[in-house]
Amino acid sequence: MWKKLSVYFISFYIAFLPIQRANAVVPIVAGAAYAIDIAAPIAIRYLASEIAISSVVKAVEVSNAYYAASAKISNAKFLKFFKSKAALGVAAFTGVLATLGYYIAEDGSIMQGGITEYPDNVPPPVAGYVWNLRSQSGATVQEVAERVCVSVGETYCSSFEILPYRYDSTREDLRTINYFTISGDLWAGSGDSASLVTCQYAYGTISTCEDGYIPPSGQPTVVEDSVAQADIASHIQTLPEDQQKALIADSEGVLDKDLVSDLTADDAPPMPDNETPIPDIGDQAWKNAHLIATGIAQSSDSTAPNYVSTSDWDKAYYLANTVANGNDYITGINSGSITAPDTGTSTDTGTGDITIIVDVSGVESRLDTTNQLSQSILDEISLINNSSVSLQTVPDESVATSFWPVKYPDGLLGVLDQFITDMKKTPIFEWLNDFIIDLGTGSIPAFVLCFNVIAGIDFGCYTLQADAYIWSAIKSCMILFSIIVSRRIVFGG
Repeated sequence: MWKKLSVYFISFYIAFLPIQRANAVVPIVAGAAYAIDIAAPIAIRYLASEIAISSVVKAVEVSNAYYAASAKISNAKFLKFFKSKAALGVAAFTGVLATLGYYIAEDGSIMQGGITEYPDNVPPPVAGYVWNLRSQSGATVQEVAERVCVSVGETYCSSFEILPYRYDSTREDLRTINYFTISGDLWAGSGDSASLVTCQYAYGTISTCEDGYIPPSGQPTVVEDSVAQADIASHIQTLPEDQQKALIADSEGVLDKDLVSDLTADDAPPMPDNETPIPDIGDQAWKNAHLIATGIAQSSDSTAPNYVSTSDWDKAYYLANTVANGNDYITGINSGSITAPDTGTSTDTGTGDITIIVDVSGVESRLDTTNQLSQSILDEISLINNSSVSLQTVPDESVATSFWPVKYPDGLLGVLDQFITDMKKTPIFEWLNDFIIDLGTGSIPAFVLCFNVIAGIDFGCYTLQADAYIWSAIKSCMILFSIIVSRRIVFGG
């Protein structure tokens, strides 16, 4: 009898197991990386065989929401991406190669040695010496100028020129550097002086300061990908975080489109019940999560717009701090408070390109207005052509013009407006505009202070930028002190 019961039990278990497993399947939400997650403590991590980037990911399966996850790329694919950018002459990438004593050949190979000619006003590197410029160092004056361009950003330095020292063109240890903005204008920080100094004054690790350094000469040799891969990854880790991000994303943190296709993003974390996927964009749960992520949610006054009920609080808190990693940019997109960068809901299983939808409604409305205005002008002209004009022997004083030109046709108000416009174009007002904080981008503010030559001394430009941890600490302190003051106001003591 026990044998029969055992057979019945095993048969039942085998028949029931698939149903039990089917009910336990967790919905998988896959996605494609879109931007760097600035809320993550460490944005880029270098692992043994791959690079992990804390990213804002767009779901492409099951859900269409954004979430915070890690996107990975193998070292081999990153090297291929790196070489393609260096071959295009992008300063951030060629600067890294120059620091390592490498360069890109015409066939895309990474080479070393064989360089005996340098551009005009660029002396060859010298063992034991570096070129210094704006707290940056390089083996050559061209290398240090490229590093400065990367540090100040493409807006202020899209290109540069190297000239003999403007105060003494015979000096071989000094050069004058001019920078050109993205619009082709000369940047106010131009006129910098780069100087050749010994390695004891070098900023960071420079190839000419390493033991046994030999200036490039002789026959060029191909650098093996494994060697270049290790050297490049090792050097990038020593760069400041903003320079590391410049290699994979633009100034807004959006990942390079050539890199996105090779990134493999982690799936979205499941909801606590392990049965439902994360909500779609526009769901009320995301609106509640955005209130929590921005720190304004409350559950006491149901009539207030920032009310989140206690029954919905746990779900919204999970979305804000686990799925979105505390990034209010992600919750803002998913709640509809921030315009989504794309509206694609593709069901592809890979990490294909994300479709960016550009809103041109404003342009269309202006074109319609322009067309209406043009039509009205044509109508008026046609009326003039078809109308008869009566001749008058006495001029109409209301439309008569003066016999002499008027110097100030708009009067004192016009003179004052022109004076204000001219004042805003002066260097001091352009310098003050650097202190304006752009709250729309959600990025860490940075202030560039430039001091031109004063009494024959070039003090250069300096960037004032607090770390993200400092802004987080200030935010935390303000919230804590607000709670303490509120308690004292309400309860006294």
